[in-house]
Amino acid sequence: MRHAGLLAALVAVAAWAQVEAPAAAPDPDPTIPAVQVAAFFDAGMGYATSVAYSVPVTEAEARADIDRLAKALGHESADDFKPSDIEGKELDLTFSDQDQMSTIGFRMTERDLDRAGGVFFLEAFIDTFRRYQRIDLFFDLGTLGGQDFAYRGLRNYSDENLTIAFHHSASSYEFRVNVLNPAYTKLGLPKYAPPEVPLGDDAGQQGGTPGAWWAALLGALGAAAVVFVAVTAYLNRRAAGPRASAPD
Repeated sequence: MRHAGLLAALVAVAAWAQVEAPAAAPDPDPTIPAVQVAAFFDAGMGYATSVAYSVPVTEAEARADIDRLAKALGHESADDFKPSDIEGKELDLTFSDQDQMSTIGFRMTERDLDRAGGVFFLEAFIDTFRRYQRIDLFFDLGTLGGQDFAYRGLRNYSDENLTIAFHHSASSYEFRVNVLNPAYTKLGLPKYAPPEVPLGDDAGQQGGTPGAWWAALLGALGAAAVVFVAVTAYLNRRAAGPRASAPD
């Protein structure tokens, strides 16, 4: 299967920056993201999406994050992210709290990216999780109508509010985000890469696995007979210590 060598996947998405962000506590280990989002934009994978937290978070807080993300992406609420079983019956979002990782799983749709434009709605995801400061976004793209996804969006980037490190391998796209100023008003990120980066250029891409510190697959979220296979998280190879303190 095309995804067999990837099994690296993700965690949820975003909220719009019209709500004042709470103060954030920095992650004590700068190599470990506080939030990891992994999404398969692939009908064959059921558009499975998962958000994993390496800091303490309650189920109510995780569900509120997903609701903000849904609204930032133009949905009515997180209800639009609920998966369905093979008979079309709606299922609830799936929350799990393990020893050092909390995850919540759901399902996105084609409307949650701009496939024709070749870009992701990065700002919605970053706005949603900015209070955690260290965010990892991992997107894997399947084909649609026999056409591969051609990414044209933002790659490595930095300004006074954040830094973004971009990595690309095969059909996967990873964005390591470090929010420097969680109290920003609006990011205003460029939608596309600078003109000097031609379509299909390998600048800023990395071969092999998308990030050396994505080391071990922790688990998967599922729902009955639905193809809802969200890989919840990858830990940094150094992430053997206790969970970081929760943000305020």
